[in-house]
Amino acid sequence: MTEIPAVPQKIVERQTVVLKSRLDPTMARLLGEKTKGKFFVRLHFLKPKPEEIRLISFEKYYEPNIVIGGKYAIDYCRRRVYVVDVDEKTREIVIAGKKFKPEHLSPERPTKVIKLDGEEHFHYEDEAYLILDRIGREVAPEQMSYAPSEEQGLERLAEVGTKVREVEISNEEEIDFLRSRIVNRPSDVEVTKEIFEVNERTLVYNPVYQLTFQSVKTEKKVTLDIDGVTGNITQAKPIIKRVKDSSEVHMENLPSVESETIKCEPELSKLPPPRATMKFQGKIEGDVFYVGDDVTAAVGNAEIPSGTTMSQTIVVKGHLKIGADCQIFGNVKALRDIIIGTKTTIHGNVISGGKVVIGPDSVIHGSVESEGVVEIAENAVIEGELHSKFSTVLNQVALDFQEVSAERGTSVVKRDEDD
Repeated sequence: MTEIPAVPQKIVERQTVVLKSRLDPTMARLLGEKTKGKFFVRLHFLKPKPEEIRLISFEKYYEPNIVIGGKYAIDYCRRRVYVVDVDEKTREIVIAGKKFKPEHLSPERPTKVIKLDGEEHFHYEDEAYLILDRIGREVAPEQMSYAPSEEQGLERLAEVGTKVREVEISNEEEIDFLRSRIVNRPSDVEVTKEIFEVNERTLVYNPVYQLTFQSVKTEKKVTLDIDGVTGNITQAKPIIKRVKDSSEVHMENLPSVESETIKCEPELSKLPPPRATMKFQGKIEGDVFYVGDDVTAAVGNAEIPSGTTMSQTIVVKGHLKIGADCQIFGNVKALRDIIIGTKTTIHGNVISGGKVVIGPDSVIHGSVESEGVVEIAENAVIEGELHSKFSTVLNQVALDFQEVSAERGTSVVKRDEDD
């Protein structure tokens, strides 16, 4: 049986709601000034002074969310043959005036049976109310803001020239999304009744304050979006330059920022060339970005081949594996584990959201900070401090200089200046 897509029998007209701001512009500015410092922290603990971060732009816009809901019900039947065992001596069965003669199913099964043709009837129903953002991604209900609505709606926003972001999905895409969640028509059945209705369609515009801050020293820019109803910072967007093209890229969990949208400067010709060749072909999951002049960021797990020399700081969203005989002149940071090979030298700090494994004869001139286990192999040296929940020291030389800081609850491995 050819399956015919369920077509809505009823689609209500879309309504528009504009939420009132509970946060005025002055409070939004004060909230931004209060929280701006944490988005410019370096190495987890180096915080800039408030006067080193300045506000360079401030605007208000309205972000749309789509609330769509409906219900679905279906009655269907499926034909089925029922096989009933009867006594071996039975010659005939009469059911509702109809006669059935017993037969053998197969030589291997001597028992007699009768076959009854019948129909099974079923009923299924479901309903759902979903929230989508302006590009069609589902939004959790707890992320929605709730407030009284503006009486004049979009007309008032147009009069005062307030920026309103456009919805980028069509009506058909909204309905298809709802259909995929509640419509459940089995295959090879006979449908006797089917109802699919879209009974809720509301476009909700939420006020958002957007503040852009810039570091006076590094010229790094970060844009904060503050919910005008709840006062929550919904996302922070560092503005960086991308090497490959000027399109917008989404990346999560870059250092010092919890959730980010990375935007690119339009004039790529002004980008400085990389100071070291990156041999990442087939060694990385995702794209490679240059953040400023001295930071290379990678999306996904990354592996640096043996014998590589790099002058940039490395930031990886995932696991990072560094081969043997490498020279890394910047810092190394990964959200997951960091594995360092034999005879590799890292001139900066090593920061990991997972465990750190330092191979034999490797040297870390900076400090090591880990959220997990730190394993230090034979003849490996950490010249800075080691901060971790606990560590495994396989290096007897490093063990001689190990000091345990009771106040911090961390392990600290140092190298004497005379060595």
